Amino acid sequence: MNLSGNLQTNVSPLPPSQAKPAPRPEEEVKKPNDRKTETPVIRWELVNGNVIGLPNISQVDFTTVTTHEELIQLPKYLTIFGSRIDLTSKIEFFKDQYTKNINLSKSHNLLVSRFAEFKVAFYGTILSLLGVSPQEMITLQAQAREAALKENRVLLEENIFNEELIGIVGGSRRTIRGQLTVINELNKQFFVQAERWGKSYTQEEIVNIKINQCQKILDNLNKEKANLDYQLAYYFGA
Repeated sequence: MNLSGNLQTNVSPLPPSQAKPAPRPEEEVKKPNDRKTETPVIRWELVNGNVIGLPNISQVDFTTVTTHEELIQLPKYLTIFGSRIDLTSKIEFFKDQYTKNINLSKSHNLLVSRFAEFKVAFYGTILSLLGVSPQEMITLQAQAREAALKENRVLLEENIFNEELIGIVGGSRRTIRGQLTVINELNKQFFVQAERWGKSYTQEEIVNIKINQCQKILDNLNKEKANLDYQLAYYFGA
């Protein structure tokens, strides 16, 4: 008996539609449960009876603040039209402009003070980018305030000196009126500037300043009298 012939006749091949291809080893079978759940960028919350959308902070993976110090510093050298400028050598100039404009920002003139405030912010940013520490910036501000108040006091004393001198020397009524108008306006400006620095002159301080200036006028008159007496004695032997 021919067994091989019977086996060949009994086994019939499957139709092409029913044949299943063998799975490839490199292919991975994806299951529905293997999907990665994504957290929405916007989360919805009920606030005071209203549904509002809020950003999901946990999904934020970037920041506008750099963590690298070298990225927020200006280059030490700047090239403009082929000329190389050393910015580090200009730090003292920037500091001087910074303190100068801090003083001007307290001016009685609104336009001058607003423009000076803009320049203070500009030079402050430049100094920060050039590596000047915040503590040093605070020190510069304190020094500017101290110098401004000292200058304000000196100018106020000189103005009051002129006011008292006019009252002593005198002159025509029209001339005195015009001079006192100018002096009073200057005094108002000094008071406004001092108040913007946080300093207010009391009435007692003003009186003391006037007394001191009158004493200076008296000393100057006595010196002038002594000088005239000396000249009189020298030329006429009196």
